[in-house]
Order: sequence, then structure tokens, then C-alpha cells
Amino acid sequence: MRKILLTVYFVFFASLTISAQQFQPGAITLDHSGAVLVADAGGLQVVRIDRYHNRTNFRFPSQFQLTPPSAITTDFQGNILVAESGRSRLLRFDPYHNVTEFRFGSGILQTVRGLGVDALGSIYLADNGTSRLFRLDRYLNLVEILLPSDFRLQNPGGMAIAPDGTIFIADTGHSRILQINPQRIVSIVPILGQIQLQGPSAISVNRAGELFIIDSNNSRILRRDQFGQTVGFLFPSAFRPLNPTGITADGEGNFYIADSGNGRILVVDKLLNISVFAQNGLQETVFLR
Repeated sequence: MRKILLTVYFVFFASLTISAQQFQPGAITLDHSGAVLVADAGGLQVVRIDRYHNRTNFRFPSQFQLTPPSAITTDFQGNILVAESGRSRLLRFDPYHNVTEFRFGSGILQTVRGLGVDALGSIYLADNGTSRLFRLDRYLNLVEILLPSDFRLQNPGGMAIAPDGTIFIADTGHSRILQINPQRIVSIVPILGQIQLQGPSAISVNRAGELFIIDSNNSRILRRDQFGQTVGFLFPSAFRPLNPTGITADGEGNFYIADSGNGRILVVDKLLNISVFAQNGLQETVFLR
């Protein structure tokens, strides 16, 4: 167990347009208002897109020298948490735009791809580079969670935490999904149907307990219901994701896909209608709050 160092800054906003060259969506999540939060690896920023498609760019102070963000989540206080590629730190900015930097020791983290917060406020981090799982508690103690040998991670991807506290991790290198229940029992999530995972990289869970999975090596999006039945989605050619990197589901039956290769966010509603929620070519002006 170790303590971390933290530094508080103030985040700056820039009024600008999003160009086609900048917007490269990576990990995504939803805030408590239902807005989509995007870790924009191209623009080195966080982009918030509300239900009316208004955008806000959150640009960090220059002293951070932000690397491409690799994971994003929110907590119950409305804070936004961001991890980066190649950095052993975590950034958090609150609703008043104050930024806190959590600095860990050199090499402890390399590239966090799984990030989640439980109901007690503990932050869970699955690090792709070191294949380790950590928990950062409310008192800023960073603790490694040692999994049984049969369940050790290999280059983990995304993470999702269900309302009951169950943690789901895309164990990319082992082509499986792990779950850790509230009693801290670890198991492999069964995938039923004619489906075999190959390198799952991102995952989301909705309030009904359905899992949404990016099965990267098979280039497909999957949905697993509460009973384990799993199906893949067939997308029309105009909406076929290219190198999808993030997925998140809301409480109304919709789910969103970060279609990184095409520079856009796709949304699929509960009736399986698909549309472009945000795209790099729109050239929309940032709306400041």
C-alpha cells in the first residue's frame, strides 16, 4: 500500500472548432446528465457532447503536457477522471473546473485502459502495460489487487462496474471477460451462443445487467443479456465501425460506440436504429458553460 502525491490546478477552456484532423475518440463514458464524455486522443483533450449535440472541449493547462488519454470515467460527485498513455498518474477535474493530479511512483502504471468508480468512491484501475489491477481508496491509498493465478490479467482493456458493485474487466490478452462480485469472488463471464471472443478491448454494463463488448480481433460489437446469451450486431456499411475503441450504455436502452477509425461517435437505440451522434467533420463550435 502506498500514498500518492497530488497537485491541484485550474483547467482552462478554449473556444474553438473541432477539425477533422483533431477528433479521434478513444474511451467513452456517460456523465450523470446523460452527456457523452470522450477521451479524444487526437486533440489531447476531453470532449463533452450533450443530448442536443452541443460540445465542450476541456483542455488542460500546458504544464500537464497531456499524452493521449487512454481511459475515462466519472464519480458520484460529478468529477471526471482521466488516465493517459505512458503516464503513471491520474487526472481529475471537478464541476468547478479545478484539476487534481494524482501522481504515482515511476513505472507503477504505464497505460491504464480500465477505469471505474464504485459506490464507496474507490477508484479501480486496470493497467494494460503492467497487466495489474489497482484500487485507489478515498484516503488515497493505492493498493494492488492480487488475483488468483488462474485469473491473472494479460494486457487488460476496459472496465465496467455494475450498480451492485460487480466489476467487469476485458482481459484482452486472454480473450475473456472477468467479473469480481461484491464478495470479491473472481470468475469468467460465460459467453453463450455461437460466439468466441478474440481480444475483447472495451466493455460497458447497463442497469439491466446487459454487457456490451467490443470484440476487437473479430471486429464486432456484442451484447450479452442477463442469462449469458450473446449476439453480435451487423452494421450497415455506412455505419460499420472501423477500429472501435470505446463503448458505453445508458439506462434507456441506448449504447454509444467510439468509432475511432472513422472519427465519430455512433449511437444505437433500443429499437436498434443507428445514427451518427458526433462526427469529426461537423466543425461545431465549443459551447462554454
